[in-house]
Amino acid sequence: MKKKILIPVGMAALFLCASWQEAETTVSPDRLFLADNGKSLFITNRAGCELIKMSSDGQKIEKKVSFSSPVNAMTQDANGKLWVVCDGNYGMMYELDGKKLSVQFKTKSGATPSDILYNPLSNSLWVTQRFNNELWEIDPATRKVKTKIAVGREPVSMAAFASDSCLLIANNLPEMPSTAYPIAVQLDMVDVLSKKVLGRIMLPNGSTDVKSVAVDKNHIFAYVTHLISRYQLPTNQLDRGWMATNTLSIIDLKAKKWLTSVILDTPQKGAANPWSVIVTPDDKQIIVAAAGSQELVRIDRIALHERLAKAKQGEMVTPSMKAWGNIPNDAGFLYGIRCLLYTSDAADEEDSVDIGGPRITKKKKKNKEKKKQKKKKEKQNMNMTDRRETQT
Repeated sequence: MKKKILIPVGMAALFLCASWQEAETTVSPDRLFLADNGKSLFITNRAGCELIKMSSDGQKIEKKVSFSSPVNAMTQDANGKLWVVCDGNYGMMYELDGKKLSVQFKTKSGATPSDILYNPLSNSLWVTQRFNNELWEIDPATRKVKTKIAVGREPVSMAAFASDSCLLIANNLPEMPSTAYPIAVQLDMVDVLSKKVLGRIMLPNGSTDVKSVAVDKNHIFAYVTHLISRYQLPTNQLDRGWMATNTLSIIDLKAKKWLTSVILDTPQKGAANPWSVIVTPDDKQIIVAAAGSQELVRIDRIALHERLAKAKQGEMVTPSMKAWGNIPNDAGFLYGIRCLLYTSDAADEEDSVDIGGPRITKKKKKNKEKKKQKKKKEKQNMNMTDRRETQT
């Protein structure tokens, strides 16, 4: 049995920031990658255009390497070499020695290469070219482009499925005109051997700003983070997801079609700007980074699919549920199987958060001094009010 280690991501970023304080250097850790079968942790410093290798406990910097622009993605091939793609209109791809972390070669790689993935079946590198609207296949031996495949508008993320024979490409934006109906992002399915687009999967009407895709270890389902714009409603309120909702769409990889979408927000609190999504190694949880609210949304994956199976049979699994087709509009569907985890002191400062379930949420401790100052200010305001009433 393989030993699974949960690396404290927040702590790793904290130690990384602390290590630069004395040097007064700006550091902004924004991406995390694992290599060597999960034994090595890498963090990117976007402000410094660096890739940093951390210790396995995330507390020490072991090595770092600088690039010409910020790192967008990293992958590792069968020989242990690391491949990195960097941001920019004239993006670069770097080949690194997996142990020394030294740059072996660098190659121009299109306009803003957004993701890179090594595929063992084709023994090649696959790179999404965001502003070329293409997927490139690159030979790791020669570092030359073998194939260019046209995909949707601004591909930003991808994941392998069907025993690595297919790639699911997540495109950032809809490609149809704004007067069309429906208007939504489409995902591309690419066969790595025939090098052709097998088909497309359209997300619900209004879907836009796709950020990330992840699959379970058995390649049964894929999970995609995005927004749903409720553009057909009048703009008379913003709360309760009236104009937009933060969403996780579920793709049935066996049937190669969209299954449904669930709202990450609660009726009282938004999970703003869902970004990266992962499925934990044991397939028991889905974790979504809510960048706008600086939280992690943790979903019980087993309970989610059990609930979906019952809902498809017509069972009213939550008090708010109306019908299977209404799940993408139901902010209460995840009630009881979702919780929000704080990742920053800048997160919500309320004493409690409606997490929609009984799980314990890590709550940010309030600053006692701030509470005292607030009470003092309220008392002063009351005294001033009393004096005004007396004078009157």
